[in-house]
Amino acid sequence: WSDIKIILITLKVVLLGTGAK
Repeated sequence: WSDIKIILITLKVVLLGTGAK
């Protein structure tokens, strides 16, 4: 389950990063 949490966090960071652009 920890891997899934890491993936979700990574996706959030990516979305925030693309949104900032």
